[in-house]
Amino acid sequence: MNVDKMIKRASSMHSSDRVALKDGMNKLRFVSPPGDEEPWREVMRHFLPKEYRLENFTGAPLCLGTKECPGCQLVEKFRAMGQDTSADKVKAQRRYIFLVFSRDFPNNEMGELAIKIVEVPPTVFQGLAKVAQEWDDFTHPDTGYDIQIMRTTGPFTKYEVSATTQRDRGSSSLNLVRTPLSQEELRVLSESCPDLDKELEPPDIAMFSLAAEVRKEGDFAPGSRFASESPNAEDAKEEGVECPVFGEDYDETASACRSCSSAETCKTKTEERRSRIRRPV
Repeated sequence: MNVDKMIKRASSMHSSDRVALKDGMNKLRFVSPPGDEEPWREVMRHFLPKEYRLENFTGAPLCLGTKECPGCQLVEKFRAMGQDTSADKVKAQRRYIFLVFSRDFPNNEMGELAIKIVEVPPTVFQGLAKVAQEWDDFTHPDTGYDIQIMRTTGPFTKYEVSATTQRDRGSSSLNLVRTPLSQEELRVLSESCPDLDKELEPPDIAMFSLAAEVRKEGDFAPGSRFASESPNAEDAKEEGVECPVFGEDYDETASACRSCSSAETCKTKTEERRSRIRRPV
């Protein structure tokens, strides 16, 4: 067995201790490493089309932030070729990374309580800031509280962020429901808190450069598509990101959706999601 290849492959996969925001309500208890006054990390990430994925390299590498960044160079190459749609898909996007206890999926694959990593777009970050402005620090171990993130798919994916509150009987005012960390959660936070700074480690420049080489149609395996076409939404989901064009929702009026190889699958799943949303509780 080639141990080096196995290690590279394992390191390129998303950790099981990550939370992917699902459709509907997501309930999370954000936490802060002791002494960290900014318990998030801001990153810029390139989302590579399917044809630019390598077996041992992530499909969503961090932008290097320099003119030597292979992702930024790929964007410029696309623009020079007149492929602005492809350039816009690959252009670096801002993301924010936090540590959380997931109320929906609290354990890791070993069945143990675990702090997980969640990565959110700017709209969620702004929503979190508004919640903190209204209700104060949601990460505090004693006075913090659960955050609810409602994810709704449509032509564009939308998020609504709110604190967990309850209304007293006979009252119109909302009261915050605080959730002090339990002794077990405090122990996990103290003993096995993930290092957020590791999320800032730049990708392997050689692999990134190889992934970002401009492809020619003849270089693709049978059944693959040229870079100027719509990316495969199923592959985007496997990487833990949304389809770079229309989130996860199928839009029959969009040529990019109609030409995508996942069109029928996305169309079916979109109808299923919409029927669940419309269904009375």
